[in-house]
Amino acid sequence: MLGLSQKPIIKLSHNQLIDDTVCIEEPLEIILEFYSHQQLKRETIAITMRTPGNEKELAIGFLYSEGIIDKYEEIDKIEFSFDCAQDESRNQQCVIRLIKNKFIDITKHKRHFYTSSSCGVCGKTSIDLSLEQCPFILIKSIPKLKKEILLQLPERLKINQAIFSKTGGSHGVGLFDTNGNMICVMEDVGRHNAMDKLIGYALINNLNPLQDQVIVVSGRASFELIQKSLCIACSIFIAVGAPSSLAVEIASEFNMTLVGFTKNNNANIYSCPERIITI
Repeated sequence: MLGLSQKPIIKLSHNQLIDDTVCIEEPLEIILEFYSHQQLKRETIAITMRTPGNEKELAIGFLYSEGIIDKYEEIDKIEFSFDCAQDESRNQQCVIRLIKNKFIDITKHKRHFYTSSSCGVCGKTSIDLSLEQCPFILIKSIPKLKKEILLQLPERLKINQAIFSKTGGSHGVGLFDTNGNMICVMEDVGRHNAMDKLIGYALINNLNPLQDQVIVVSGRASFELIQKSLCIACSIFIAVGAPSSLAVEIASEFNMTLVGFTKNNNANIYSCPERIITI
């Protein structure tokens, strides 16, 4: 399966050498080609550590959540290249060319660092800058989600996490409708990468905005995941783990329903509880 690797380990409980399945983490360089004064320019936007799979969705979602593109149609073409130095060493590049009439200020977006698999906010000049990428106003009255369905969603996400089931080392992000039907599940060693993959999927399949759907994440609710979800107008965000204080503040400010600690037939609603039907 893509995204998995076999590594020899010593199993202490049996004191023997066995093979273990681990989640792959390797770099993806995202290169942007764009026109400036009628000249085609080429710049590396980011190098992110991610799990192989859904690279197209990851790159597109990253460009959208960073405010570089406003819609999928602004992309002219996407190309991938591989540099295989050793058997298990791959340096992958994703080159995205924008259409000619798409203007961008590259100095505003370019990051001069590696984006780790655990943190994607680093390098921004301010939190306010990232919130500028939220183009939608959420309507408080929609959608509605029954409590019984809400409590089932983390388990439905988990059973569709193929990489996690074999490694225990990936984050999952799922998109569901309010009846609990799964639309899409993405996985990655980095939670922000998994979210970008989901955003890319939504853009490619013309699902944006997602104001009638629900996003479920397998871990905690960080500021960055809330910000990225707001970019695609997610109104209900459900986390298996805890939210951060800033995640709660931003969700409240933007009228997002934020639910945390969703497990064991219980959950905490941190903002906009009116969307959850409890009776």
